[in-house]
Amino acid sequence: MIQPMDRLPVVTFGLLSWNRLHYLKATLESARQCIDYPNLEWIVSDNVSEEPGLREYLEAQGWLDRLISKRQTHAEAMNELVETARGKYIFIWPEDVQFVAQGDWLVDIVEILEKNPDIGS
Repeated sequence: MIQPMDRLPVVTFGLLSWNRLHYLKATLESARQCIDYPNLEWIVSDNVSEEPGLREYLEAQGWLDRLISKRQTHAEAMNELVETARGKYIFIWPEDVQFVAQGDWLVDIVEILEKNPDIGS
């Protein structure tokens, strides 16, 4: 059996963003509604978006743990997410994929990962 809920490992969600505020909003809002997990870290890496309101929207999200705003390639952004994440598990998530399943499903995923350390991507 996995640890009690309050002792689950940190899971990092790193989102990559660039000039698509409507998708980013939908993704972040669905995440807030759908993920029930006690130890989440949220990092958004934005490629210096020029879309009006995007930067302000991100800065207003006080629950985000880290905001990276710098011009870099997709690979560089993913590498920086991995380097700065403090989670034992890291999900690099695109800004245009929404969460739909609500509840503690992430606990089940972490339990599978904890029991199978050779799983990865």
